[in-house]
Amino acid sequence: MPSRLSLKNANACQLPPGLGEIRRYLFGEGTKNTAKPVVPLDNWRKVKEAIRNFVYENLNPGLFPSEHPLRIEIFSKISGTAGLFPGT
Repeated sequence: MPSRLSLKNANACQLPPGLGEIRRYLFGEGTKNTAKPVVPLDNWRKVKEAIRNFVYENLNPGLFPSEHPLRIEIFSKISGTAGLFPGT
């Protein structure tokens, strides 16, 4: 089943600036006068929400190795809030 990132925001790849423009800036492939790519605020919000939704629906920290720093961080934060949810 395709994720929400690919269904709901299928046109996220079409939002400006294009990947080529960003790559040229990041890797110095353009001229020295290459302007920084600018992302319109509304587009930034859409992409940020799409990534958040994708991660929320697909990330399973239990699949990380037990010593993985991200797993440790996530589970330590969850256990820190366990008292907020009695009876669960």
